[in-house]
Amino acid sequence: MKISVLIPAYHEQDKISQTIEMVQNTVKSLPFLTEIIVICDGREDKTYEIASTYNSHSVIILGYSQNRGKGYALKYGFNHSTGDLIIFFDAGLEFDPTHIVKIIDYYQKFKVPVIIGSKRHPESKVVYPASRQFLSRAAQLMVKTLFQMDIKDSQVGLKLFEREVLNEIFPKILVKQYAFDIEVLALAHHYGYKIMEIPVNLKMDFGHSSICLSSINKSFWDTLAVFYRLKILQYYDHSSKDQPIAEHKPLLKKNPEN
Repeated sequence: MKISVLIPAYHEQDKISQTIEMVQNTVKSLPFLTEIIVICDGREDKTYEIASTYNSHSVIILGYSQNRGKGYALKYGFNHSTGDLIIFFDAGLEFDPTHIVKIIDYYQKFKVPVIIGSKRHPESKVVYPASRQFLSRAAQLMVKTLFQMDIKDSQVGLKLFEREVLNEIFPKILVKQYAFDIEVLALAHHYGYKIMEIPVNLKMDFGHSSICLSSINKSFWDTLAVFYRLKILQYYDHSSKDQPIAEHKPLLKKNPEN
């Protein structure tokens, strides 16, 4: 079995080195082949330049010039991955990379094709403001009502998928930025894949977060758009599975010119 860890990174120049090094040290303990794929989502700071210094046979650094959103970055990274299991792990170290070992342990024990970290698992230990807790609960109530998914949290940046799940889902994914996680999980549920939630220890860094009222509003409308495509248009049942997984753009050079 081979593991691919996909790390989308946007405005992470202060933490990308620590993220890569900690993930590297964590996956060394795994008895599997592993690859770490960092996707630098836009060139608005020094994230790509710093990450590129770690480029090796087991650490692959990808990037493109324009910011396109987390969903685009993960699809792009998946298209360059070779693992049997795909793990999404957010840069920024809001939770420790040992969660990667933890989520693989759950997979080995239960063999569930989709496993996600959940802030509202009864064993989770989470630090974040009460106002954000209210917004998060409201969003998840909306998701449960619209998509009839029995999950308590869709937004934590720790997820594991069997490769065949993403092979089926990613060609149909349209959301590149807001509500991407919701679209992925809604389709996994729609296609009959079991989803399991596991506990996380999470300390939210909202001084570093790009979330704002505008993004919350856009996520709301994107979620409604996913519902409309899924339940009304039945787009996901009729769209071709043969469309490309990710739109290809030229990668930045390892040492890009200014």
